[in-house]
Amino acid sequence: MKSPEQYTASQYDTSLSDDEMSGAEVLNGYQDIDSEPVKAETVREMGEVALSELVALVPKQLEQWEIDLLAGVDTVSGASTTSEQFPATTSQSSQGSKIDKIQMQLMSERTYAIEVETADFDTELTSEEIVERLELNHAVKTAPRLSEQVGDSTRTNEITYIKGAGHALHTSTSMDYLKSRREVVNEQQAIQETQNFLEAVVQSSEVFSDEALLKAKSILEQTSFIGEKEYNEATKGIATYWKALLERNPDQQILAYAGVTKDYADNTMIKSDEYLLDNILAHFDDEEAEKYRGRLITNSAEIAVYSPENLKVVLLDDWTISGSQLMGVAESFADNHPQFASCLEVQLIAASDERITQGLVTANLSHSSPVPGELPLPVRAYYRAHKANEARHSGTRITGAHSSVDYDFENELSDLIQTANNTLPADSTDRAALTKMPALTNIVRPYRVEGYEPTQKQRFATGISRESNPDEFDPSEWDF
Repeated sequence: MKSPEQYTASQYDTSLSDDEMSGAEVLNGYQDIDSEPVKAETVREMGEVALSELVALVPKQLEQWEIDLLAGVDTVSGASTTSEQFPATTSQSSQGSKIDKIQMQLMSERTYAIEVETADFDTELTSEEIVERLELNHAVKTAPRLSEQVGDSTRTNEITYIKGAGHALHTSTSMDYLKSRREVVNEQQAIQETQNFLEAVVQSSEVFSDEALLKAKSILEQTSFIGEKEYNEATKGIATYWKALLERNPDQQILAYAGVTKDYADNTMIKSDEYLLDNILAHFDDEEAEKYRGRLITNSAEIAVYSPENLKVVLLDDWTISGSQLMGVAESFADNHPQFASCLEVQLIAASDERITQGLVTANLSHSSPVPGELPLPVRAYYRAHKANEARHSGTRITGAHSSVDYDFENELSDLIQTANNTLPADSTDRAALTKMPALTNIVRPYRVEGYEPTQKQRFATGISRESNPDEFDPSEWDF
């Protein structure tokens, strides 16, 4: 269950009809032992009220009071919330529809509110600091910019991409017909090549419009880059957070819900969430795998707890643009397990401020329990991405060494190349520099390479040992 400081109460509506009920009226008359009653008229005057302030007045009881009220009992006065207090709009629904109205009103007046504070990407943090930041701030570090990594000679891990393409290839990079065009470079070389391309665009005002030049400059200066070392650090950080949750509460279960997004993408290819889960689980040694078996689970059929407070359902991905696939998974889970709908959250490698502070705000968990309606899914991300005003899809630009992002990165580079192809004469000396996709695009994703299979969750489920298959379980052997 979310802590009180993660919510604010939104604006109260004073124009509700007689058979409707405002949040202010719900709160009217509630009184803590040491506090003055919170009157409806006072709440209305406040306009927008932080629920955390109300909780400060009523520390330990507001949450239970809400639950009791939803069940039809006013624990303040001891009275039952009868039809005289909350008249039904139809003769049928005496108790049910009244409670539904209260539920909807309470939820609609809560907005997801997180204050994000992050460390610099190169700051050393302890395990305790990482856990605390993920728990309270929903983010740990600010992501490095692409331009900040170009001089890092330690980035020697390999990247495979399709060389010489004149446009974005998206998921086609793993197709057999493109194998002959694969090129292997190290990460620093790929960053340098991409920066050289963008700098060449910025210096070609005779070829590109002012809007295109602004876009190129934005990509050059504002792209948040997740290289192999950042990816490994983030997966280790998420694993550390899970371990802390499991150690803190002996009844805790964590359902890492991965591999289910392929149902919404209509394909059978291994997807990024499965790859991410595999890398997170690689940070659990065999002793930990044995210790947490049955508590760190990957199948909803293994849920063994009764109280939502003892379950966290984690939807994983590298990052999101629209979040539609994750929301589809969340809605499906909530339909099948309504009692655990409140346990859902999203954990990402990197996310924008808006995604972290607002969650997935359009997730419609209308059939969930206990409170139906518009329910934001909490989002935690190891890295906080930089804001990019020119990025029209997500307000940020994120890409990685293991997977190039279509929207607000690769597609826009492809547009620049198309402009150059249409503008430059065939014999122009600038064509070589401006008409080919650079090395951080059209990446062959490691989880789409022949022979790759996620293996870590099998180790948790079956007890397969790292020692018996050391190469198979060592993520350092998996080439980016």
